Amino acid sequence: MVDKTDFETRAGYVLGLASIILALSFVSPVGGLVAGILGLQITNKQTTELSKKARKFSKIGIITSAIILILLIIFAFYIGTNSLQNFPAI
Repeated sequence: MVDKTDFETRAGYVLGLASIILALSFVSPVGGLVAGILGLQITNKQTTELSKKARKFSKIGIITSAIILILLIIFAFYIGTNSLQNFPAI
């Protein structure tokens, strides 16, 4: 029988890794942010060695997701404003 805390620790570890992968893929930094927050929430009260690693991965995933999301928003705004300026007048 699998212990509940062991299952939660492993789930938090997987979510932490998923948050880093999603953040670095540039496809879904919002998904990485959500996975990181969930992983951090799941492993918040545990004290095992694996849960400490899971918290570290979750924090790294949250930070990288937030940075990449901000950069993508700035990039989209930059492309949007420059494309409107170069649009030919009718």
